[in-house]
Amino acid sequence: VGVEKLWGVGKETKKKLYAHNLKTTGAIRAMSKENLILTLGKASGEYVYALVRGEAIRNVKGDVKNHSISKENTFREDTKDEKTILDLLNYLSLDLSLKALEEGLIPTLVTLKIRYASFETFTYSERDNNGYINSVMLFNSAKNLFENSYIKWQKVRLIGLGISGFRNKEFFSQQSLFSDEKIHLNEKRHKVEEKVLPLLKKGVKIKKGAL
Repeated sequence: VGVEKLWGVGKETKKKLYAHNLKTTGAIRAMSKENLILTLGKASGEYVYALVRGEAIRNVKGDVKNHSISKENTFREDTKDEKTILDLLNYLSLDLSLKALEEGLIPTLVTLKIRYASFETFTYSERDNNGYINSVMLFNSAKNLFENSYIKWQKVRLIGLGISGFRNKEFFSQQSLFSDEKIHLNEKRHKVEEKVLPLLKKGVKIKKGAL
């Protein structure tokens, strides 16, 4: 993984890493903690050393503050076709779910953004303290928000979806109100996406319908 994708590492730290030809997590892992501290300073050195070993996130409990992941799309032509809009939300849900998975985080808040042809823009949010652990859960929430807020017959210019209110996966205690069967199904979907993520990184083209 490239240094530019390291979450929580500032611009100055990244510059120092590049200056020492430390451009990948593999190169950083090859360094001793002592040398990394000499290169970056004590706080940054210890953090990066733990981060590339998957330990830094585990050291943080509770909400990951001041962090959100979002993506939006402007249609080439304003549309009021609900299937087109829901297809886009389905794609955005998978993309955001995989990004959260890559960072080892579970969102508890989903935010939908709608911009109409008139440029009026509205945002709507829905929270599930049990967490959205896969893209199907994200999409169902996004779909619910859209169907309950969409102003019928108005053309939509832009759709955006965001996730936040993160909990670290290692410390996340699921207290679901769902049946055991539904919990099991959601966990299975989560595991499928864990398998899909490395394939996508390798450039394998996978559509959500094939999951």
